[in-house]
Amino acid sequence: MTDKQLKELVASLAVAQKETDRQMKETDRQMKETDRQMKETDRQMKETDRQMKATDRQLKQTDLQIKELGKQIGGLG
Repeated sequence: MTDKQLKELVASLAVAQKETDRQMKETDRQMKETDRQMKETDRQMKETDRQMKATDRQLKQTDLQIKELGKQIGGLG
């Protein structure tokens, strides 16, 4: 391998390494963004679960009130 070929190879490797470094930084950035999005999704799922439980409690209370009203109305006849 000539001196010129060796220098070209080293230059080519340096360019390739810079591109690899750039890609790794971009991958790291994307992974951090994905992690942030997953945490936000988890938070939203917990909030949805809390709201569903509250709705379920309200439905049960409404059912009890309807049954009680039915008994009261039924007792009038």
